[in-house]
Amino acid sequence: GIRVGFTWNSHPRKFGQGSRSCHVCSNWHRLISKYSLNMCHQCFRQYARDIGFIKLDSILVYRSGLR
Repeated sequence: GIRVGFTWNSHPRKFGQGSRSCHVCSNWHRLISKYSLNMCHQCFRQYARDIGFIKLDSILVYRSGLR
């Protein structure tokens, strides 16, 4: 018979959804790559205020250096 080897990442992932993952939890679902955040939706919601995003009228806005 033919032996079938099971290998992970046998095909290089340079582009597309499989090439990027969350820097916090390594998840690749619902990834936010805008502004080079590269965080999944859940981690962004958890750390948005720490990063510097504030909520204005139900939208999130980045606050740079304003107190």
